[in-house]
Amino acid sequence: MKYIKCQSCGVDNNSNATACRSCGKPNPAVKTRIKRRLHIGKKKIKIIKLSASVILIIIAGIAVSNKPKVTPQKTLKQTYDQTKLRCDESLRCWAEKHMFDAAKICSKKIQAQAQYNYRWTNSTFEPKFSSYSWKNKKSGSIVYFGDRIEFQNGMGVWQNHHYKCAYQPSIKRAFAVEIIN
Repeated sequence: MKYIKCQSCGVDNNSNATACRSCGKPNPAVKTRIKRRLHIGKKKIKIIKLSASVILIIIAGIAVSNKPKVTPQKTLKQTYDQTKLRCDESLRCWAEKHMFDAAKICSKKIQAQAQYNYRWTNSTFEPKFSSYSWKNKKSGSIVYFGDRIEFQNGMGVWQNHHYKCAYQPSIKRAFAVEIIN
């Protein structure tokens, strides 16, 4: 441990003491070290602030450069028309697009075919139709096929049946409903 003499009263004090134990005068050596540390700390804070600012500017630049480009309205309409045209040509797209409406309308006509009673065997989120095909591609009519219904016969026995329903989406009408045993 190193001792230094106080400049005021001449008492020996520890070199790490901040003030003289006798007269209370501040130790100039310790004061200089504290100032140096504070100065270095302020430099570090300035460097950290500067680095954070640079990082934020870089992030903002990346965000602006990745901003989606706004497509003119005319181009969006053209894209929509092209997608619609492709869907009209694709059996899967066309049939799945109209399956909910077809199920709603065809279900009533299929149920009307029951002589006694009927019950659907599909769950709430399961479709009534398992397949489909074009009835007339030009007019857009589709034939939906399914096997999710049971009819009760005269003896009270439930029998599973297959069915098909031709559906015209343009007029939202079902025609040619047929039950297949």
